[in-house]
Order: sequence, then C-alpha cells, then structure tokens
Amino acid sequence: MTVEILRVPVNRARIASLAEAQFGDMVKGVVDDERLRDAIRRVVSEAGGAVTSPAPSHASLAAGRWRTFTLSEQLANVGSEVDRAISAWETNRHDRFDRALARALELFDLTAADPRWRGHRLREILRAREEFCRLFFDPTISTDASRTLRAYFLRFAMLARR
Repeated sequence: MTVEILRVPVNRARIASLAEAQFGDMVKGVVDDERLRDAIRRVVSEAGGAVTSPAPSHASLAAGRWRTFTLSEQLANVGSEVDRAISAWETNRHDRFDRALARALELFDLTAADPRWRGHRLREILRAREEFCRLFFDPTISTDASRTLRAYFLRFAMLARR
C-alpha cells in the first residue's frame, strides 16, 4: 500500500481511481478541513457508501494554542501519538492504530506548519514524519526502527518537562 498526501483539490474521479488502485471500493483518509469533510461525506452518501464519523481533529482542538508551545513541547506531544501508534501496531489493535496514526500525522503537520520552524528545524520535523510513515508502510525498514523512533521522541518529552 502506498500513502499519498493530497494537498490540492481532487475530484470524484481521482478519489475513485485511488480507491480502485489500493482498496477496491474503499478509501481511507484524514481530512483536516471541516467543509471538505462534509463535502466528502455528501459525495460518498450520494454514491450509496458509508462514512465513519471522524474523531475531532487536533487542528480544531489546538486552534491557536499549538503555536504557543516550544518545539520540544510540540515534538513531545507528537511523540506521545507516535508511541500510541507503535503500541497499537505491535498489538494488532487496528482501530487504535488508525486513530493514533491520524492524530500523529495531524500533529506532525501542525508542527511543520508553525512559521517559527524553518530551515534545519523544519527539515528535521519532516524527516521524523517520514521515518514515522516508513515504519508502517515500508517493508524494508529495520526491526529496530520503532525502538529508535521512540527513543528520539522520549528526549523531547524529557526536555519539555524541564
């Protein structure tokens, strides 16, 4: 399975082609815009499909407050979701994994969107996000990768607590 991040508007035909190529008649995604989420729900309903209710997004819950956190605090919060996703993955709790994965990616994206983090900091945030995604979607990744990723984020949690 490949992960495709869509940052531009997509039409119904594009969504259908993504679904057919990867899942047959199912599409799974994370949407961080309430209006877009409602539009997708309408399109799917018109087609006779079902949409599961999304969990509230961090973007709406953290409106404005996220950018008051230091980089260490932001990455400590990201790390807690990363740890939840890894734990759920290792115990085959697919429902918990899906939610933790979505929350972790959402927090990664909120952190990357913070205008304070540019240059080498932004590159590190995006590299950590990439490694997190590789952990679950790259079959060639090392078995030690989850331990390494957990240790990486633990350092931010310890720094944020000081």
